[in-house]
Amino acid sequence: MRYLLLALAFHCAWGAPGHLGEARAEEPTEAKLKKLADDSRARAAAVEVTVTTGERAAKATVRPEPIMKYTDVPRQIEMATLWVWQDEGRPIALGKVEAYERKEGTKWLYCFASASVRAVDGKWPDGHRFQARQDAISWATLKDPAPHETAAGRLRQMKDLFQRFTATTRDDQLKTSDELRPLARPLHEYTAPKHGVTQGILCGFAANGTNPDVVIVLEATDPNDKGVPKAWRYAVIGMTASGISVKLDKTEVFTRPYAKSPAEFETWTYFWEGAPKK
Repeated sequence: MRYLLLALAFHCAWGAPGHLGEARAEEPTEAKLKKLADDSRARAAAVEVTVTTGERAAKATVRPEPIMKYTDVPRQIEMATLWVWQDEGRPIALGKVEAYERKEGTKWLYCFASASVRAVDGKWPDGHRFQARQDAISWATLKDPAPHETAAGRLRQMKDLFQRFTATTRDDQLKTSDELRPLARPLHEYTAPKHGVTQGILCGFAANGTNPDVVIVLEATDPNDKGVPKAWRYAVIGMTASGISVKLDKTEVFTRPYAKSPAEFETWTYFWEGAPKK
């Protein structure tokens, strides 16, 4: 129980400390899940996300449907959704909206991460605001055969590329580490021609269930510049306070230290929903 109470404070998927004994025994009905899904969609739509390049600020649009859903009854998560905000097809932010079961009713938790090299700003109806303090992702080139000419061929290549990555997380307070499990299917596919992206995917790693703590971004790029060849590139997005280590072909290519509180998060945040700000 001590492990659970501590871990709940540091993982988006687990939320704030709570007692598992408070959970009701029954699983949510289909009608309840539908209502939670509708409520989750409304909450994602209400988040205002902008991305700034120089002096240009553009409002990002949230994808109409979540890119994944998950539940976790033992941890009192009745239903959770993962959303992507886009700018001309390119993902610029990821957000989780999680519904927690409590005696007094459903309690909502938000988890939000920048997915851009540009300045990302998020605003919520309850007055919460998040501004990324640094570039969320750093691109690295993969020296592999050029992207295939067809979308199906590129997708096969990207799935093969993802299999070369591994990820682990560590909790410095509990002195524990977990080797994350790669999720079987890509979370999201996209194209962004105006950004020179022929095709891209988001792939996830999870410690428990299918809730992604680490996301790998893979893109086939076509800069449309003479002398610049088509190529593959990747980046890493973390959505956990645990320390992160990502390896490519057993060589560490990304690391991020353990963080004690949201105040230390430079590219993401999480918080319980408050009352709407008047």
